[in-house]
Amino acid sequence: MKNSLTEIYHLMLGHYKFSSYRQERIAIALSKDLPHANSIKELHHLLCDYLQLLNGDCCSFLADLIPVSVFSFFAGSEENARLLRKRGQPRDLSLLISSWVGNIETQISALERLKAFYYPKQTEALVNLIFELLETPKALMHLNMLNLIKRLNSNDLEDALVKLAKLPPALEVNKHPSESKRPGNYCAQITFNKNHAACIKLLANNAAAHRDEDRLLALTNSLLQDALIIYKDLHTPEVTLVQSQTIEEQTHTLGCG
Repeated sequence: MKNSLTEIYHLMLGHYKFSSYRQERIAIALSKDLPHANSIKELHHLLCDYLQLLNGDCCSFLADLIPVSVFSFFAGSEENARLLRKRGQPRDLSLLISSWVGNIETQISALERLKAFYYPKQTEALVNLIFELLETPKALMHLNMLNLIKRLNSNDLEDALVKLAKLPPALEVNKHPSESKRPGNYCAQITFNKNHAACIKLLANNAAAHRDEDRLLALTNSLLQDALIIYKDLHTPEVTLVQSQTIEEQTHTLGCG
């Protein structure tokens, strides 16, 4: 799935420079394990295990005293080249993983509060699509899921859905089908099912009535966009992290990298 947390975390671990030799080695190990986390709970357990590894071990204190600059002097050419590609100030890997764990725990606890809420029938497609996402392990690992859940926990949610349900149909969606197919238009998107198609129309209705000062329509706009982005990425085939790593290793072996 595009824009998954494992993909984003993998990229961050590859680009960030960490404060010690030990943290660099742990970051490499975590990068290799990330593609095997197939649900938000598996990812949470994995990160917690690595956080415990970072914060434990009586020998880790001495290892953490070895700065990356010293390590790179003694490292092999391949390892040294990898470190030289990294930019910016050294970061604390423990703090980074702690922030990831905190975000995931916020997401998990928020899900528990979303058992039931009132919604008008006109917004049923959106609610169905969102609950489909919430019941899909891979979708829960999307970069936008935390934002989606925060919006679902808004005190304005029920009022916002009522307002969305009362919006008139957008003219470009329902009266000018040829215009609605323009590139970049909401309705130019490929639809995957009835709920997805109905949500695209709701987004067009919302956009047609949008006012900057209207917090309720701003909420439904963000809610619809987050849900549609996650749903599209979930249904778009792409190269997985495992496949990507295999390709990278093969390229390096062939001397193309």
